[in-house]
Amino acid sequence: RFDLTMLNSLLWMVDDAPAFYDYDDDIESGAESEMPLGGKPLPVISNSFGRSVSDYARNPTKKKSRYLEGTSRAIFSAMDKQGWEEPIALDGTIENPEIYHVTEDTVEEIHVDKAYGEVRQRVQ
Repeated sequence: RFDLTMLNSLLWMVDDAPAFYDYDDDIESGAESEMPLGGKPLPVISNSFGRSVSDYARNPTKKKSRYLEGTSRAIFSAMDKQGWEEPIALDGTIENPEIYHVTEDTVEEIHVDKAYGEVRQRVQ
């Protein structure tokens, strides 16, 4: 799924673990939480958020890069606090992101209805 690929890409931008780190290893790291590779969250990404990431990819600037990194850190933090296996929905833009914790039913309904232009309305 595209949404999951985009979410993982955003998270990996700010994941400070080395590339060779195996999240499946049961190693005591002292960290409060870890992002497991096996338990992927179910995301929904709105049209507006996806377009803003696409716009950055086509026309990158330092300012947009800072926004994208800040947004990625906010998503990482939100998922770390709520739980890595909890569904998430993204709306807004990289400049003004809206991060929602949602139910699996809501995620499924949005995907089934292809309602990516109605994410904010459906999650509130």
